[in-house]
Amino acid sequence: MANVESPADPSVGLCIDQKDALQDQITSEIYYRFQLLDNVAITPSVRFITNPIDNPSKTTVAVSGLGLSATF
Repeated sequence: MANVESPADPSVGLCIDQKDALQDQITSEIYYRFQLLDNVAITPSVRFITNPIDNPSKTTVAVSGLGLSATF
């Protein structure tokens, strides 16, 4: 997975998973890190999965997420 990350800028990652030679799952993600305090940040994200391996009846699936980072 390739990531470009900076605390002040949005970042994008791309990952390609291969089930077999006939079907490729492509997962792309966009996320942004919000620094709330010196030691607390939240990271909302949206993933788009094309040709999901576990659900072949769908062509694209969107998944939202929220991460919390805390340092001590």
